Amino acid sequence: MVTISDREGRIVYANPATERVSGYTPEEFLALDPFERMHPEDRPRCEEAFEELANTPGLSLHLEHRVRHKDGTWRWVEGTFASLFDDPDEGGLLATVRDVTERKRAEEALRSSEEKYHTLFESIDEGFCIVEMIFDRAGHPVDYRFLEVNPAFERHTGLHGAAGKRMRELEPRHEEHWFETYGRIARTGEPERFQNAARYLDARWYDVYAFRIGVPEERKVAILFTDITRRREAEAERLRLHALEASARSEASERQRIGRELHDRVAHTMGVAHQSLQLYTVYAKSDPTRAADKLKRATEAIQYALDQTRDLSTQLARQGTKETQEGLGTALRELLDTYVPEGVETALSVEGDESSVPPHVADQAYLVMREAVRNAVEHSGCVRVEVSIEVQDAGLWGIVEDDGQGFDPREGPDDTRSGQGDGGPDEGVGLRSMRKRAELLGGRLNLDSESGSGTVVEVWVPLAD
Repeated sequence: MVTISDREGRIVYANPATERVSGYTPEEFLALDPFERMHPEDRPRCEEAFEELANTPGLSLHLEHRVRHKDGTWRWVEGTFASLFDDPDEGGLLATVRDVTERKRAEEALRSSEEKYHTLFESIDEGFCIVEMIFDRAGHPVDYRFLEVNPAFERHTGLHGAAGKRMRELEPRHEEHWFETYGRIARTGEPERFQNAARYLDARWYDVYAFRIGVPEERKVAILFTDITRRREAEAERLRLHALEASARSEASERQRIGRELHDRVAHTMGVAHQSLQLYTVYAKSDPTRAADKLKRATEAIQYALDQTRDLSTQLARQGTKETQEGLGTALRELLDTYVPEGVETALSVEGDESSVPPHVADQAYLVMREAVRNAVEHSGCVRVEVSIEVQDAGLWGIVEDDGQGFDPREGPDDTRSGQGDGGPDEGVGLRSMRKRAELLGGRLNLDSESGSGTVVEVWVPLAD
């Protein structure tokens, strides 16, 4: 709207647009005192400006202030006021005014939002930064520049004064996967959550959520992250203690199994030998032929008992972690070569980086898979056993598969496998023990079998939190 005021501040002209801005018709507006309609906080400033304009011909001022609308609400207006009192055509203060209420509300909302963002930015425990990705001429991400970092950033990274600097400037050895990941996010706009290690930032592990901000051409990525190194170490310690617990249970169960083997097989065989020797004494003079047969049976029984004792002694000597010192794959190869009898084919497959498998995980996985191989050889009547391990980022998969007679898992394979029959492993080293080992490490055991169709035992153990 356009108005003209005299030196007393009275409105002498108002154009038709006045009603759209103020709510008053031009005629109604001429009867109003403009200073009475101003907000009390703004009036002194406006009166001072009016006095300056009245005393300075040709002066022009830009002002923003609040005025009361006809509907009673306060509105923000913006105007240019020109001192044309001495101009023969205008002869007054020429004001060009427009309503900027919505703009002021938007500015206030933005200011409030920025204040909240700044408060959050400064107070959160997580590290936060905004980076600008740097690509080479071929479009490959090669570096990034820190635009903003919050106070927690330094605590989580150990990097000082990062704002305005490039990552390779701060740590030239920083791994390539960080640049590749953030570059991909900057290009595609797809946010990503992941965990990864920064070897040269004190070997820290981070949980990261990264997303693109701004327009794609700016190639900016916001990164919210937490140092989870201690959490991972605590989890590793928890798994280690669980492994020790499982190992202790395993050793106790193995001793029980060996005891049963000694009682049910060796002692029984020695009993047969003892009885045969007694009968040899009885028949030695009266029936030499029969006596010789009894002596032969005693000799065979003693030899069989000796072989059984040596086998049990070998099993006891192989207990503990020495079996997996050269790697899980090597231990399984040796197991197949030494334990599986002739006439049973074997196959071993190893995929992935075994060095990433913690020793306690390798030990327990080996014990589970060894029990599965034993069960296959001793109870399934198989002619082929296949063993495989696959090391992934998240965990270790181990599989033992045989082509034997199979069984109904709901009923157990037979009395020997379920730990209830003579000569078989007891429940502690049977299927329940295998399952318990996996669970203590945070993993699981899967069993797939059907009568006449062989058996597949799968064990999965996590390697990362």
